[in-house]
Amino acid sequence: MSTAVSHILACSPGIKEHPHLRQKYLDRLDEIYGSTHARGLGKDRPCIIMSDADKDLPTICVMGTFGGAKPGELGTLNNHFCIPMFPDLGVKSGTEEGDAPDGSAKEVDHIHSRPCAWPNERQWVMAHEYRSPRPMMSSWPPMSQRRRSSRADVNGAGELDMTSTTAPIYSLDRETHRWLRVVSKKRLASWLKMCEADLEFAPRCGREYDEDRLEASRKSLALPVQLGE
Repeated sequence: MSTAVSHILACSPGIKEHPHLRQKYLDRLDEIYGSTHARGLGKDRPCIIMSDADKDLPTICVMGTFGGAKPGELGTLNNHFCIPMFPDLGVKSGTEEGDAPDGSAKEVDHIHSRPCAWPNERQWVMAHEYRSPRPMMSSWPPMSQRRRSSRADVNGAGELDMTSTTAPIYSLDRETHRWLRVVSKKRLASWLKMCEADLEFAPRCGREYDEDRLEASRKSLALPVQLGE
């Protein structure tokens, strides 16, 4: 998530005019893209591939759960760019973007995956395209998270078994994919407009993001550790 945020802040009015402040985010990007150990710079996350999937480093929109954060708890920058993945009810957009195709409520922006709803109820898509710092690992869910099982894809409750090796792979239809690309451009444009109107806005959001990130790191380190058998 830090990669997308650093791209956004590095080009934001209020930051890009200040060499030292902008360099902070450029250095962060250099560390991410220049590292030979890119996998160690952050957790593996699902993403939506926005360009040719056959390319080594496609452009993507990254996804995250933000520790189960509810709408309005993501911080200013993330609240602006993040779109919930159904079945998360999301937030009222207050924009003219409308809802993603096949959405059930026009006052709420959210994205539907296929062939079924995303299993995590607090999943967000960062509506900002950027080049992936490393090649794609696999389709989602990755095979490492699928339990080898002889059970059918439909369990006893009549639901899709998303842990089997034959579980369906998540994707977006073409219409939703195009919608996400349009919304990504609109949200960046409206973000830059807000930054131009108040040159302290982007630096303030950058500080807020860094503080939230530090607090999340502290909470994760404070969690009890269990050793596997």
